[in-house]
Amino acid sequence: GSYELDVDTDGDGIIDVTYTDSGAPGTQVAFEPNGPTTLPLVIQFQGASQLPSGTVIPGSTGPWRPGIGSPTTGVNADGGNAVRFRIFYNRGLFPDIVVRELRLFLAGSNSPTTPAVATPFGAACGNPSLGLDSVARPIIGQSAVVELTNAPTPVVGIHLGTSNTFSSPVALPYEMSAVGMPGCFIHTSFEAFGVSLHPTAPGTWQYSQVIPVNTNLVGQPFYLQGFAYAPGANVANIVTSNGIKWEIGDV
Repeated sequence: GSYELDVDTDGDGIIDVTYTDSGAPGTQVAFEPNGPTTLPLVIQFQGASQLPSGTVIPGSTGPWRPGIGSPTTGVNADGGNAVRFRIFYNRGLFPDIVVRELRLFLAGSNSPTTPAVATPFGAACGNPSLGLDSVARPIIGQSAVVELTNAPTPVVGIHLGTSNTFSSPVALPYEMSAVGMPGCFIHTSFEAFGVSLHPTAPGTWQYSQVIPVNTNLVGQPFYLQGFAYAPGANVANIVTSNGIKWEIGDV
């Protein structure tokens, strides 16, 4: 990217100078270390990483720089996908200065483009089967929502884990005939167990989780499964849902 800034230094309607990133022939660079002192103005640019929602990712904002495209002095050096600018006028020497036009040329983008995904997997048990469905995908800066359906009682919960292949001491999925729950499975590990839900309709409950604005989460998988107290369904009086795999994204 780059910029071009047309300036009328005396207010007579005529462009007297064009400033650019490079100071190419016929243009100048609008930069003085402590300026503007002799120049009519200076312009500075600041880069950051911004989500498609418009939220600036905390900690991604770079320093103010004198250009856009220079690999060492431009905001491109900060690796972001958003830019803002500020202008300081030297009205002591140029009281009638007017900016006529600022043109920004932002070629390409480092915009995050990892889609959030919520994928159901595995078998459920119950009659009818306890269901777990995705309502809103896990996008950073937004609320991810899953919905538990066909719950026979209001005693329900969700557990979350970081694995769907192992939960000490067993491999997953684990079929639970050995504990009196034939046809029911453990699909996820138990990093968080018994997370509460809120009712939305008879037999239907939702769990909502705000995904922090943290790019380190992008691409990370998490696994969810629901359970419900179901008297008479089996010896344990508990039924389990299918699993949902969350893959955190930024879009």
